[in-house]
Amino acid sequence: MAWLGEHQIKDIRTPDIVAVLERIVDRGAIDTAHNARVLNQICGYAKQLGKVEHNVAADLKNILPAKKIEHRAAIVEPLPFALLLLDIEQMKGTYIVRTALALMPLLFQRPGEVCSMEWSEINFEKYQWVIPRSKKKERNKIDGDHIVPLSKQAL
Repeated sequence: MAWLGEHQIKDIRTPDIVAVLERIVDRGAIDTAHNARVLNQICGYAKQLGKVEHNVAADLKNILPAKKIEHRAAIVEPLPFALLLLDIEQMKGTYIVRTALALMPLLFQRPGEVCSMEWSEINFEKYQWVIPRSKKKERNKIDGDHIVPLSKQAL
């Protein structure tokens, strides 16, 4: 966005933003160009504050090529998954790391959430892990805490 940085927001027009996005796409950074559409929020905020009369970034929906979809590696067959579980069990790392890795396939939670798990969040009677909404990545999109059922093995 450095190309727009020297301009006052009231002086920026839709073609200026399109030109910036095209420069980003031309260098092959399509994901970055999609992320740069945050300008829509910035310009919308400027309109709310009365700094501009129109959100010049509101009409940018179909100017970017589609994001490249990259599938991540996944173990989808039973035997390789079983071998992974055995490797985790036989791992020579610290007890905490081995335990966290062993919990991952039982909980299906993000690594950061497992690493920040606290004893106070575990309900042993109900076999549940209650992740407070404040700790969730989607905390602004969901209501309430996130309940993760715990198997006997996980508990």
